[in-house]
Amino acid sequence: MLVLACAGLAVFLLAGAGAKTTVPELRGLPVGGVNARAERTHVHPRFSRRYAEVARGIAVAQAPTPGRRVAYGATVRVILSAGPPPVKVPAVVGRSAASATRLLSDVGLRHALTFVPAPGSTPNLVLRQAPAAPATAPRGATVALAIAETPRWRTLTTFHGVDSGKSVPVGIRGSRWRVSYAMSYREGCLLLFTCLGPSAQARDLKAGKSAGGFDLSEGDSKTHVFDTGPGLYAVEVDGGTDSAEWSMTVQDYY
Repeated sequence: MLVLACAGLAVFLLAGAGAKTTVPELRGLPVGGVNARAERTHVHPRFSRRYAEVARGIAVAQAPTPGRRVAYGATVRVILSAGPPPVKVPAVVGRSAASATRLLSDVGLRHALTFVPAPGSTPNLVLRQAPAAPATAPRGATVALAIAETPRWRTLTTFHGVDSGKSVPVGIRGSRWRVSYAMSYREGCLLLFTCLGPSAQARDLKAGKSAGGFDLSEGDSKTHVFDTGPGLYAVEVDGGTDSAEWSMTVQDYY
C-alpha cells in the first residue's frame, strides 16, 4: 500500500510539472486587467513601455501571442503604452497670437493666452511662452502664451485740493500720459472780467525739472496730454489770485 501511494504521488507531481495553459489576450487591457487575466490563466506578466498612439498604461503588444500553449507560470512579456510620443515645442515668441496658436495646434499642443501690458510692443504679439522652444512636451499639453494687449488709458492716481497741491509720484510706462481735471472758483474773481486761477505743471522727479504745464480754467472734463515718455513724475498745482477748488486724474497710456 505504501509503495502504491508513493507511485501515485510521483505520477501526480510529474503531471503537474507538465501542466499547460493557454496564453490569454492581454492587449487593450490596463495594468490591472492584465494582472487579473494573467492570474486566472496561470501566467506571469513582465511589463515594459513604449510610446504608442493609445492612452498611457494600456497594453499594446505581448509575447507569446494569444492562444499559444505554455507551461503554468510561464512569463508573458507585455508592452504598455507610454502615451503618444512627445512633440517639439515650436518657437512662437514674436508671432501674432493667431499665428502662434495655429502653429501649436498643428503639432498637437494646446494653448492658454494671457494678455499683459507691454508698453512699446505691437499689440497681439507673443511676448513669452512656457515651455519655451526647443523643449519637448506630451501631445495635448498646454503652452502658456503672454500676449501684448492693446494699449489703453490706465488710471494711476486721483487727487483734489483748493488753490495749491501736489500729486503723489507716478511712474509712467507708456510714451504718453494725460491729466484730466475740473476746476471751479470758490468766490467772485478779484478782477471784474478776468479770473486768475491756478496752473499746473508736471515735474520730472529724476531730472529735477519741469516736463510742461497748463492753466486750469473753470469747467469739467478738460484734459492735458504729455508726450514725455516713461519716467517718474508728479503734478504740482500753484494757486492763482482767485481761490479755486480742483480735482485731477492722472492716466498712463500703454
